[in-house]
Amino acid sequence: MTPAGQARAAMAGEAPLPPMHAGAGQRLDVVLKSLSHPELGDILIEDRLFAIGRQEEPFASCDRQLMADLSRRHARIFWEGGALYVADLGSKNGTSVNGAAVREKPCRLQEGDELRLGRDLAYRVKLLPRTPRPSRAGALLGLTLTPERDDLGLQ
Repeated sequence: MTPAGQARAAMAGEAPLPPMHAGAGQRLDVVLKSLSHPELGDILIEDRLFAIGRQEEPFASCDRQLMADLSRRHARIFWEGGALYVADLGSKNGTSVNGAAVREKPCRLQEGDELRLGRDLAYRVKLLPRTPRPSRAGALLGLTLTPERDDLGLQ
């Protein structure tokens, strides 16, 4: 947890949490908890790369007025070397972590950090051990049919 996050936890009467890293073979869930607009709900990030922009889900499904500060290609959240990062993609209204602007260089995200997208969208970063997902049996299964007779003109 960043020093700012530790200070927030201490003020809230919570014990500071140690930084969480995704070790070899370990996967963490990333949850962005909406601070500025709780009605938007939490965002669960399951992939190693998450696109942020007004035309990307879940932002594209939200009220356009709330998403006005988001650029079409605003930012990316990604895992690299077991650590979580955010990179601003040259957005018009900026990206910040704990009040510090993210510019040319990606910024590492940790448990409890405040991620701000533009002026109006603020999220708290939560890192949780990966929870088991329902099996999607057959989701990656493919089937190829090959005709046994060539004289039927089937492919």
